[in-house]
Amino acid sequence: MVQHDANHPPVRLRNVTKTFRRHGGATVRAVDDVSLDIAAGEFVVLLGPSGCGKTTLLRCIAGLENPDQGRIEINGVCVFDADKGILVPPERRQLAMMFQSYALWPHMTARQNVEYVVRGRGTSKRAAHDISDESLGMARVGDLADQYPAQLSGGQQQRVALARSLATRRRVVLFDEPLSNVDAQVREQLREELRALQRQRGFAAVYVTHDQVEAMQLADRVAVMRSGEVCQVGSAQQIYDQPDSAYVAGFVGQSNDLRGVVTEIRGGQVCVDTDLGNVWVDRPSRLPLTDLAAADNVQLIIRPEAVALSTSPHPSPNTWKGEAAATMFTGSHVEYRVAVGEARIACWSANRAMITEGTSVWLTIRPDDIHLFKVV
Repeated sequence: MVQHDANHPPVRLRNVTKTFRRHGGATVRAVDDVSLDIAAGEFVVLLGPSGCGKTTLLRCIAGLENPDQGRIEINGVCVFDADKGILVPPERRQLAMMFQSYALWPHMTARQNVEYVVRGRGTSKRAAHDISDESLGMARVGDLADQYPAQLSGGQQQRVALARSLATRRRVVLFDEPLSNVDAQVREQLREELRALQRQRGFAAVYVTHDQVEAMQLADRVAVMRSGEVCQVGSAQQIYDQPDSAYVAGFVGQSNDLRGVVTEIRGGQVCVDTDLGNVWVDRPSRLPLTDLAAADNVQLIIRPEAVALSTSPHPSPNTWKGEAAATMFTGSHVEYRVAVGEARIACWSANRAMITEGTSVWLTIRPDDIHLFKVV
């Protein structure tokens, strides 16, 4: 019987590295020296573009891929250690996993699909029936317990798959883009239900997605990945409002990307010459004053919602006259593309009275709403 250590986090990764050999002999680091702790009851999302290593990292935790280096602990138990030669197979890792595909047995009813994983752990038939019905009810498909997968919609099948994961009653559940195969409205509902169930049951969740909105809605913490590395870990708000790098700032959410050269540093502000003109930026606290000098190449990231739009002059710093080049009504707000010289600036306005394309407008951006990064 595996003994769990309640004093350790449900998932602990230390210096996990996984390489693959490509055709022709070249090697690629799919996971590169990743260390991460996931606390009890925490929902952590691995976010990144295709090929960034997020699914490979999840598969390493599950035991479906064997890392080349590092150590992995599940519930305080070492399940992989490259130096000590420890490798615990997936079925003994005391976790559950929900895949992108529903993976339901077509010849079994919804209840039987859930009972199957419970009975496999030596549970009595009566207890397995009760656990199955409880889990199906929590996933809001209790009334479909006697239906076969072919009789269920995609969203209903995914709920059955979720019920199957819940029925294992594991302290750790892994999710590999489980909602990507359902339509947008069902996906939104399932996100809310999944988050509520995770909080209710209190298991630690590790969730893989490339969908930024999904990550923001679900996560206690987001781990943004690129080229096998974890670039930044933090709450959704920290990742969005305080990105550590231009990559994180540009990947999470929409943004305007301006390149420029530092022309002046005055107190706590920096003046940057860009295609938009001179832009004053508050010097970021993460960047010491000694690390920034005139003539440095920098990158500015500006969120569309941080750009104020007006049809009349606005006498304040960081204000430019332009022309509304494109408009798009989205329902909750209006999205504009404004031409200012060679620059094209995206801005969002909650004012639903749309500005006609070709109208002269003024843009204003507060210095503290601009993210500045050195180009190295």
